[in-house]
Amino acid sequence: MKVKPVLFEGGGFRDVHVANSTAEKNRVLGTLAIGELIPHLARCDVHICEPGDHDYDAFLLPISDYKGAVMDMDKPFILNDHRDSGSIMWRSRKALMQGNVIGMFTPSTLRNPDNQNALWFDETYQGALLYDTFEGFFDPEYYQKGSPSPFVDPEVIKQKVRLSFSYGHGSLMKSLYNKAPDWDAPRPRDVFFAGTTYYRRLTPTLHRWACITELNKYAKAYPKLSIEAASTRKYGYDQYLDEMKKSKIVVAPWGFGERTFREWEAHLCGCSVVRPNTDWATTWPDINESHWYTACCPCFSNLAAVLDAMLETWDETREQREHHWNTLKRMRDPKVVAAHLAESFHHFGDSI
Repeated sequence: MKVKPVLFEGGGFRDVHVANSTAEKNRVLGTLAIGELIPHLARCDVHICEPGDHDYDAFLLPISDYKGAVMDMDKPFILNDHRDSGSIMWRSRKALMQGNVIGMFTPSTLRNPDNQNALWFDETYQGALLYDTFEGFFDPEYYQKGSPSPFVDPEVIKQKVRLSFSYGHGSLMKSLYNKAPDWDAPRPRDVFFAGTTYYRRLTPTLHRWACITELNKYAKAYPKLSIEAASTRKYGYDQYLDEMKKSKIVVAPWGFGERTFREWEAHLCGCSVVRPNTDWATTWPDINESHWYTACCPCFSNLAAVLDAMLETWDETREQREHHWNTLKRMRDPKVVAAHLAESFHHFGDSI
């Protein structure tokens, strides 16, 4: 999708020209219908123009469309990247070093900008943690530590990279925002996980199987508890959400990156979340802050002790779980999303 912002007098962007399909419009703008955002963006001096308007100063386009043919164009670019990981992939790092790329939207970043130079998953921070945890499984040449090339100055990353929208704004979850969970409904399942456990990359595969292994051990040790530890996506999406709404605790391991749909879905379904410590990453809203979840080790070796403590105090977490749902609901308000988006556009516009 190509979005063409127009620089307005005094700095910042005023007009955004959308020139492609409805599905792409929704995806680029956080899967909120663009019609919901138009009036609120306008109040922030970002206006949606009609297709065919060629008076613009910069493109906003997916990194997947950022081909060599457009790299030499005179107009500045803002790139849009919706991958899992907060690390900036090689092609994006190469683009960020160009003067005509004035910014990039990402759904997740790493709080230490230097770490964003890592390659995809294996070389980013969580990949290093997993390598240290599962070192015996790796060929010594499989994992190479060090700074990948090209290396982007962290000051450039801080200037050019801005958070856009995270999984919690996904269109599949829209129904979860329309109605709060029944906070008084019984939750017969104590612990729940069902998801992909095999990846083309070794690190997330080992990580996910460690989660399944420890959950199965926990279930065997506590046969009176109700524990679901499925190593596949065994449910259709609606049934999956229904199962989650019956659960107290959801375990949310990493995937290819630090974000997973599972954690957002769990909060919106009124569950408590346990996951590896992920406070080195940030999203918008920032559910990677420590108060959003209970932390465990990347290898899940302490998962049993963590679950024991969580189940013992779960009845006392209602206020916190309601707070999380209300926070996500509030931050998906079109006025809030438009203000967040406009702030980034104005920041990028100031650099022209």
